[in-house]
Amino acid sequence: MAVPSGVSVILHLFNGERYTVNGFAEFLDTCCVVRVYPQEPLSPEDLGTTIPKNHEGTLIFDRLMLPYQVISYVTITGREQEVRSTIGFKVR
Repeated sequence: MAVPSGVSVILHLFNGERYTVNGFAEFLDTCCVVRVYPQEPLSPEDLGTTIPKNHEGTLIFDRLMLPYQVISYVTITGREQEVRSTIGFKVR
């Protein structure tokens, strides 16, 4: 799924489920509360029609309370910058 910001975070659980994260609502000692996108693949144009909105027009995402021990690994991807800058040392 293409996320408007260009950065995506996907939580992979030990039971095989995957969730694309919109944001984290809260971090607790044993679990976290995560706002997630719907499971079916959506284009950015479909988000406004598929995800319900509140009276102010803000999208309402599903929230999951996930114990940390059910998370197998996290995939983080980002869009490459238009203008690349040099980071580190230059080799002559």
